[in-house]
Amino acid sequence: LTFYDEKSGYFSSNRVGSKFQNTEYCCNDIFSFEYLSSSNIDTNKATSEIHDYLPLDLYFHNDEPDPNTTKTTTKKTYKEAYTSYFMMKPDYEKNNPNTNIFFEETLLKNFNILNKVLEMLVFDLKKGNNMELQIRGYASPLHNHVYNQKLSQRRISSFMNYLIQFKNGSLKEYILS
Repeated sequence: LTFYDEKSGYFSSNRVGSKFQNTEYCCNDIFSFEYLSSSNIDTNKATSEIHDYLPLDLYFHNDEPDPNTTKTTTKKTYKEAYTSYFMMKPDYEKNNPNTNIFFEETLLKNFNILNKVLEMLVFDLKKGNNMELQIRGYASPLHNHVYNQKLSQRRISSFMNYLIQFKNGSLKEYILS
């Protein structure tokens, strides 16, 4: 998702309407969007600080969480998935020392930013502000579409589990399913 001003931007998706060569939903296409009204946009300072850190990419190791299953939910949290992935750093570095850059400057950095955003979110919500987060899960095209959709749902589920347990459940009362 990329904004080119406060009301419009572009995003990439394999949704219905995307152009494809062989298999429907195989490939992402670029779409544009424009907000019709900005009257519902909260412009207070704390909220705008959160926006400085978004969108945020979070990463999972290959088929995680819960590999080789067709479940759409998981009991694991994103923190557990992140930790197990980060613990693989020495194995990856044996094959390619440059992977340190990804583990330190992307994986670790983004996990820390996530926690900072969640702290700001708790602060904003306790002040009475309403917030809406959009969460999307993705999977590489190495498996079939149905499996990847379920994997993406498990990834979203693990993120939701993390939100629910964050800071002893401080966000739980604010989460609408």
